[in-house]
Amino acid sequence: MILATTEGNPLPTETAGPYITETRYDLLGRVTRIDYPEHPISHGRMRACYNYGTAGYISGISVQVNTNGIFPGFCNKDIVENISYNEFGQTSSLTLGNGITTSYGYDVKGRMVRLNSSGDVNGSNKVLQDAVYSFNPNNNITNVVNHSTDWTAQFVYGYDGLGRLTSANGSYIEPFNSNFTQRFQQSFVYAKNGNLSSKRFHDPVSGSVQDVWSYQ
Repeated sequence: MILATTEGNPLPTETAGPYITETRYDLLGRVTRIDYPEHPISHGRMRACYNYGTAGYISGISVQVNTNGIFPGFCNKDIVENISYNEFGQTSSLTLGNGITTSYGYDVKGRMVRLNSSGDVNGSNKVLQDAVYSFNPNNNITNVVNHSTDWTAQFVYGYDGLGRLTSANGSYIEPFNSNFTQRFQQSFVYAKNGNLSSKRFHDPVSGSVQDVWSYQ
C-alpha cells in the first residue's frame, strides 16, 4: 500500500531494510526534491532537485551525493540544465552536466527534423551529432543524414503501401581516416497476413549476402 496526501502525492515510504524514499512538492504539486535510500554497502545517499521555469516546465535537474549516510544538502551537481521549450511545449535545447549542449528542431507537424549535440571534448570543441530527418506523407522516416566532427553517416529507409519497412540502406564514413567506409543493405519481406516472412542482410562492398532469415 502506498500512502498519499490529499492531492494524491505519495508520502515517504519505508520497506524492509528499512529503506526510505522521501519526495517533496511545491504548491503546484510538482516534484522539487527526492531523497533516495542509503546504499547498504557504500552508505551513500543521493538527493535529486528539480527546478522549473516561469512557464511551469522543468528547467533543470541537479543532484548531491554523500557517502557517510547523512542526508545530502544543497544539490550542486547538474545532471541537465538550461532546458528550454518552444511555443508548443517541445524541448528546444538543453545542456548536460558534462557541458554538452543538445538542440532540437521541429517541422510544422511537430516532428523532430534535426538533432544537434556539440561541446568541449578533451579540450576540443566538437560536433558529436548533427542529424537531419526526412519523412514521407505517412510520417515514416525515409532518410537520416548525421554529421559529426569525425564521421558522417546516412540511412535510407523504404516502405510498402501498408507502411511496413521493406529496405534499409546505410553508410558510415570517416573522412579523416583515409575515407574509411562501411555500408550495409537490408531487405524485408512480409506474408499475406502481415507477418515478417524473411529478412536479408547484404554487404554492398563485397557483394556477398551476410545473413538470411526465414519465418513461417
